[in-house]
Amino acid sequence: MERSKDGANIDIEVLQRELGNIREELQLLITERDSLRKELINIREELAKKRSEVKRLKEELSKIRSRLNELYQKMDSLKDKSVSLRNTLKSYLHELKGVSLELKKLQPIKVHMSLDEIKQRIEQLEWTIMTTPYLDRSDEEKIINEITNLERTFKAIATNQKRYSELIQKYDEIKEAIDGVKEELNKVNTELNECRNSIALAKEERNRIKQSIAELIKGIIEAKKRRDDVKEKLKSTIHSINEKRQRYIEILSEIKRIQIEARESAKEKIFREKKRNILEKLNRGERLSIYDLYVALGEAKDNEGSTEN
Repeated sequence: MERSKDGANIDIEVLQRELGNIREELQLLITERDSLRKELINIREELAKKRSEVKRLKEELSKIRSRLNELYQKMDSLKDKSVSLRNTLKSYLHELKGVSLELKKLQPIKVHMSLDEIKQRIEQLEWTIMTTPYLDRSDEEKIINEITNLERTFKAIATNQKRYSELIQKYDEIKEAIDGVKEELNKVNTELNECRNSIALAKEERNRIKQSIAELIKGIIEAKKRRDDVKEKLKSTIHSINEKRQRYIEILSEIKRIQIEARESAKEKIFREKKRNILEKLNRGERLSIYDLYVALGEAKDNEGSTEN
């Protein structure tokens, strides 16, 4: 069936309008694709930065945990030392109390003479016994009794003073030891407070880093979701581009086919018109040219071919 030239032109115009629409749609889709690709690159860079930061913070967190373990070990050691020093201090205080009680019990012997005076009096009495040839027996006994009493008093006073001096010396030694332990205990307590402060600061830093890591991981999850959404949109957009391009190619092929058919139809119409004119000339008995005979012969062959078919 022959297609008219006007009909072919109408079909081509419709298809060309569709081509124009597809070109506009393709331009928009390609712009969207490029935008999505750029967004995807940005999201991937964002993810890489966040992952790198998480890695860095985890390394820092590991260092802080190691530092905390060291501080806890140091604090335990200081606590043990503090307990030991307190026990030593209690022992010294108990010993000091015992010395104090003994000093209170050790009352000085009250006499009207000093040790030197007692010693001098004993020597004087002994000299009297040795130098007095006719000493009365009762007087001699009195002198000997006095010497004995003086010697007893001398010994008691000397022993008392010696013990008192020993206790005073021991008291001072214990007091000095107590002061040393207290000083050491103060140092340990200062170190313990510094250690506790360092632990508190390290814990704050650890919690801050853990919070930062949690926020980064949350951001990574959100970024991955955005990345997946963009990838789906990009996939859909590329699919649409491919479909539009395929349709564009199909339309071009269709236009080409219609144009070829239109040209063939036009050529056939011209050829038939020439044949009709030649046949009319033949019917009128006019002379035909070789070309006319060729055209007429072509028609005959066409008819024979149609009959055979």
